[in-house]
Amino acid sequence: MHDARVLRLSSIWDLASRGNLFPDHSIQIAGVDFGYCILGDSAYPLQDWLLKPFTDTGRLTEQQLLYNKKFSRARVVVENAF
Repeated sequence: MHDARVLRLSSIWDLASRGNLFPDHSIQIAGVDFGYCILGDSAYPLQDWLLKPFTDTGRLTEQQLLYNKKFSRARVVVENAF
């Protein structure tokens, strides 16, 4: 069973979908409020609390490519922690 399916069947999914997983806390970056989120790979469904990289079809903008690069770095840090 893929990790995305395991997540969808979990209590984490239920809590996050109802807005009850993360505390009501955010930080402001460049004038935008950001709360807690989970990082997933491209197989995960995009949610406001579950971020994933842009699908690279060869037409991504420089900003999208930079996002994917930084996103990948963040995921590597998390994966190496385990």
